[in-house]
Amino acid sequence: MSFRAIAAAVDLPAVEHGILKFWRDNAIFEKTVQAREGADSWMFYEGPPQQMECRALTILRPVYLKMSFPAFIQ
Repeated sequence: MSFRAIAAAVDLPAVEHGILKFWRDNAIFEKTVQAREGADSWMFYEGPPQQMECRALTILRPVYLKMSFPAFIQ
């Protein structure tokens, strides 16, 4: 696959419109959905990892640290 040269002043909206046109003309999204038909579903997690773990631990960790450090300082 060869790559074409990109100008120094890139018109990003035009590039994005070109990509969207390519996707529409070639039915890329529809082909992707069709290729995964009947397969296991995907799950995407958003946010930092500590947000995905047990909520109790996420809430208790800062409270525990906040309560324990002043005890050692005195």
